[in-house]
Amino acid sequence: MHINTLRDKAEKSTTKLTDVHLDKMDEIKDSIKQIQNQIPDLQQLKIQLNSSSLHTGKILISGKELEFGYGEGSLWKEPLSLTVKSGDHLLIKGNNGSGKSTLLKLLMGDLTPGKGEIRRADFSYISLDQEYSIIENELTLYEQLQQFNTNHLEEHELKSLLNRFLFPYNTWNKKGHQLSGGEKLRLLFCCLLVSNQTPDMILLDEPTNNLDIQSSEIILAALKEYKGTIIAISHDLHFIDQIGFSQILQL
Repeated sequence: MHINTLRDKAEKSTTKLTDVHLDKMDEIKDSIKQIQNQIPDLQQLKIQLNSSSLHTGKILISGKELEFGYGEGSLWKEPLSLTVKSGDHLLIKGNNGSGKSTLLKLLMGDLTPGKGEIRRADFSYISLDQEYSIIENELTLYEQLQQFNTNHLEEHELKSLLNRFLFPYNTWNKKGHQLSGGEKLRLLFCCLLVSNQTPDMILLDEPTNNLDIQSSEIILAALKEYKGTIIAISHDLHFIDQIGFSQILQL
């Protein structure tokens, strides 16, 4: 009897745990559905980033035997050599302190290599860092948009675009430093749409850090349509998988 009682209790306990597990799974599924329902229609927010005007395969950046150090010695055990061509998707990987952001600055000419040579073709690019520093802190949303208004769109057209990108009337006077990462991202893509000038290259330094699901999906939807060159630093496995990279440089 005692053994049977213990067995019955164990079976009931197992059944209860299974029920709790299933309930939890249902809760998670419901939460995911709820989040998805709260995300606006991505078709509405989709940025039609056109193809770069550069022909595929053109050499944009060529680095040979590159070395760089902030003190004595080099960041890397061996000199780096790489070539970036138009249409490439290059992922730069490495541990913290391995010089990923430094390499990006070297490739763009913001830093000069201690040794080696970098050659760059003439191309346009935008850089998306973790702070979205391309957004000017002291400009309002509307003023920021006007900075990109090279096509001289009318005021009502600009404000309509702000609404489309989830910026209602009461946010138009918010300044750049008051925006969250997700808001800066939406504003940046809104600005790109206004300028109607697709860059030849997009640089991304941990672009999805501190972004909510909605904002991450917006950037993915835009980049998956983009046919130009991408150089990215990212640890986000979902982002890496969705974008697809033809080259991976491990530091």
